[in-house]
Amino acid sequence: MLPRSITTPLDSDRETNEVVQRMDHSASARIQKAREIIRRDLDDMKLPASSINAPQVDSERCALSFAPENEDPEKMNNTGRGGWRKSAVRRRDQDSPVCIICISGMEKCRPKAWYSTFLKNYMFNLDDSDSNGDEVQHGHLGPVFTQHGTAFLSFWSKKAAFLSFRLFQEELPHLRLEILPSIYCQTMVDREPVLFFVNSTSGGGQGKKVADELKYYFSRYQVFELHEGGPFPGLFTFRNVAKFRIIVCGGDGTLGWVLQGVEDLHKYLTCSQPAIAVLPLGTGNDLSRVMGWGKGYTGSELVPILQSIQNADKCFLDRWNILIDSYKRCDKCEGRFTDPTIAADLAALGRNDDTDETESSMTDNSEMEIYKRNEKMKLERQMTFQAEVDVQVSFAGDGISQATGDTIQTYENGNAEVTEASCEMCIQRGVKMVTMSNYFGIGLDAEIALSFHRSRQENPSKFNSRLLNKMSYFKASLQKFQGPSKYINNVITLSCDGEEISLPEIQGLIFTNIPSWGSGNDVWKVQQSSGSQEGKWLPQNISDGVLECIGVTGFSHLAAISSAVRSGIRIAQGTHFRIQLLSNVPVQVDGEPWEQKSSQIVISPGGIQARLLKKAKRR
Repeated sequence: MLPRSITTPLDSDRETNEVVQRMDHSASARIQKAREIIRRDLDDMKLPASSINAPQVDSERCALSFAPENEDPEKMNNTGRGGWRKSAVRRRDQDSPVCIICISGMEKCRPKAWYSTFLKNYMFNLDDSDSNGDEVQHGHLGPVFTQHGTAFLSFWSKKAAFLSFRLFQEELPHLRLEILPSIYCQTMVDREPVLFFVNSTSGGGQGKKVADELKYYFSRYQVFELHEGGPFPGLFTFRNVAKFRIIVCGGDGTLGWVLQGVEDLHKYLTCSQPAIAVLPLGTGNDLSRVMGWGKGYTGSELVPILQSIQNADKCFLDRWNILIDSYKRCDKCEGRFTDPTIAADLAALGRNDDTDETESSMTDNSEMEIYKRNEKMKLERQMTFQAEVDVQVSFAGDGISQATGDTIQTYENGNAEVTEASCEMCIQRGVKMVTMSNYFGIGLDAEIALSFHRSRQENPSKFNSRLLNKMSYFKASLQKFQGPSKYINNVITLSCDGEEISLPEIQGLIFTNIPSWGSGNDVWKVQQSSGSQEGKWLPQNISDGVLECIGVTGFSHLAAISSAVRSGIRIAQGTHFRIQLLSNVPVQVDGEPWEQKSSQIVISPGGIQARLLKKAKRR
């Protein structure tokens, strides 16, 4: 008989098996719990299938029919080109249109009446104004975004939608048509679905793979590829959703594109300021780094990333209006420069849907005059005083117009092209307004970005991967290093908050809104205020309404900044900047470069802060 302390191999194997079984059971429980958490998180991000009703386009894109969201549209080809499905989903809300079409690719910046006339030639019983009578209108035009050449067509008649769609396909094949679904919000109580925007060309085609994977997890009406009409179709689809989030899959330029779309459409959205996260694709991605989402997507599992976004913290980001007046004036008219700060404030007010509007048609010309409340009138008087001209403010479509003499200035939401009256000795070039989220560069860094941009335009096939892009950018930097030095302090004057700034000998000027520039470099490098010489500078904050300005002495200084060895030369910190360019200088806004002619530039706070999602820190 064996002692009790001695165990046989059989007993040892039995104990081992029991331990393994307990471990397997524990692991299985953890896996099951993790799956349940993932399922719950993903369900909260989804649009319920019962909430979606969408017309479908047949394989030849020449006929419409209706089916539930979870039904395969390929099965509808057997119904016939002109027939309507007997099992079509009946509208649950009689006030909702049966079909909405987003049409894009039209000429930009035309009068709103032009779009109405143009589209009515191809529409069936379309009305361009709200009907208060008893007559049932089959179609409605609006809203129209003239600066983007985009319009939305709503139909309450299936026949009108069908005939109009066919006519557009046959007569105007160059236009892009997007059929939008109707979302019934009554089925989404306590849900916060996610709207995805994917730039399929980002990351050397990486965006296409991301879009395909997202469509596996989510409804195809939640995932919109930006090359198919931009952000407008997706945003307008979600216009009645009370609460939703946006995930942008792309680079900083893609994020800026979507931010501008939200700003343009915000008065049509029930959730006027949705929180936005970014899944970074491509190179750079400075704003993504600041928000904690990393420098670039590496192809890992999407589900953990989506969970992190679901649990992210909300924050705000300042946006800045940059008004560039390229109007070269003679000595007589030099003092007549209209302060773009006031124009930017007026444009921001025009985007505010809290103001009351009353439209009335003017009898002596085709402009539309809108009378707003006292805040707008105060801005008009201030603009009139500073410009020393008679300014008549009117609104045409979604833009803001100023009549100065015989010339109309149009400040659209986002980018704008404006002309201004002056004498015959002046050279008319116009005014451009852009919106900045990250940074605005003048001189050296913009020149390198412009060289890279031109090379990519000449040979786009050589820029299909992140590594090739970095190598090409490095090559453009070396070419600049070997070239002659170009100091810009002799051709630029700068003032900050009304105070003239004396510039040191520099080759570049950078206005930065976030603590990340040039793929993650902090050019400001002020952590906290102290009693030292640097104590006059405040730490950088993305939502404090303050912009930082730094200088770069040359390529070696720029390389030291990129290596995190040095910071830029701190020049100014303020809320309003005025710059005068005395000659042509390269500039770039959020990575988009161009050659800027001699001009006056005003940087001022934008009207609306962006609402972003920042990755939560691990507890």
